[in-house]
Amino acid sequence: MISGQDLRSRRLDVGISQFQFARQAGVSSAVVSAWELDKAYPKPPAERAVLTALSALEAAKREGTYAAPRKRSSGSTRARRVTPVNDPASVARRAVAGAGSGDPTVLTAFSGCGGMAEGFRMAGFSVEGYIEVVPEARATFDRNFPGARCLGEDIRAIDEARVKDLLAQVDIDVLAGGPPCQGFSLAGRRDRDDPRNHLFRNLLQLAELVKPKVLVMENVRLLLSMKDPDGGMVVDRILGEMAACGYDASVNTVNAQDYGVPQFRERVFIVATRRDSSIGPLRFPPKTHGVNGVAPLRTFRDATVDLAPLESGQACETDPLHWAVEHPEHVLRWLRDVPEGMSAHDNEDPAMRPSSGYNTTYKRLRWDEPASTVGTTFGMISASRNVHPKHTRSLTVREAARLQTFPDDYVFEGKWGAVRTMIGNAVPPQLASVLAGEIKKALG
Repeated sequence: MISGQDLRSRRLDVGISQFQFARQAGVSSAVVSAWELDKAYPKPPAERAVLTALSALEAAKREGTYAAPRKRSSGSTRARRVTPVNDPASVARRAVAGAGSGDPTVLTAFSGCGGMAEGFRMAGFSVEGYIEVVPEARATFDRNFPGARCLGEDIRAIDEARVKDLLAQVDIDVLAGGPPCQGFSLAGRRDRDDPRNHLFRNLLQLAELVKPKVLVMENVRLLLSMKDPDGGMVVDRILGEMAACGYDASVNTVNAQDYGVPQFRERVFIVATRRDSSIGPLRFPPKTHGVNGVAPLRTFRDATVDLAPLESGQACETDPLHWAVEHPEHVLRWLRDVPEGMSAHDNEDPAMRPSSGYNTTYKRLRWDEPASTVGTTFGMISASRNVHPKHTRSLTVREAARLQTFPDDYVFEGKWGAVRTMIGNAVPPQLASVLAGEIKKALG
């Protein structure tokens, strides 16, 4: 029997991952890992299978007939489209109603990949235009809303004449946007001097230009406890400046899980109506799911149970967004026997616990509960509550998009890191559609 060090060296010389090699040999990754670490040696049948597979791979490499399995990369591979761009069904669904169609209209700023816009479209709005500074997000928005006009990239440098020209034949009913929240969020540093905290003023300047009947601003719940450099509450300043622009606003703290989104996601929606319009005060409608709702909370199982089961490093052949990051073997050992809802930090054996972090990291989700908040790091197994309830891996792009309620034919453009960031930062379309439906009723 060869040593674990020799086995590892020969495997790496072939150029195959531990997971892929184990699959070729027909044994578990744990068998190969234990052997390579010289911790345990396999029984004769498994030993023969491993050595036979290794010899076959080495021979194929010598003969030039072996191609190393391509690894999925988190940074160098472009996200392939879920449906071809010329697919008639996809293009038809993405078509945007033009002016004069009778649909209410919406313009989005800080648009990201279009979560807010998708929610308004679901409710029957025509998405007329958008503003977004991130190139990958603009490309994604363009792909999914081919009739929407790009009014600019940086909202701080909008060409007012161009905006007026592009919207000359359109009355905008709703302006909706979510200024970057990193200065307010626990995911960031909550820096009250962060210049991004003042981008709401640019949203108000745009409102003064296009004069929507309704103004919607979305942000993280911690906005409500943030103070400005003068010691005043940021939310009071926002409401005061909205009032000065002629808008009366309500502040709505909501949890996306209460409205059919299969994740816990607390957000604040400031909904303002123009004082000289015929629309009265608007608030988020009552809960539709969970306690006091008409339907049960949607769970991780509800959102993902039909997806192909994957372990670390595996990929679905039919869904280019459903592939699993390949994680280090020692991390997989920590997590394999961890039950759902628990963390590797909870393991009884100290040697099977991560050396750092909190018990919210390396933690499995629960099948029959809403997922935790989907952030931009959902592909990292070490981040907060990112481990699949059953399979030992982090979430796939498809699973995160499902948890955010993007339809499966929604197209994401850019490298994988950019796609994860867009999905994690997005307003769940389902949540936006609930508010949009309420606004549509008020518009008449």
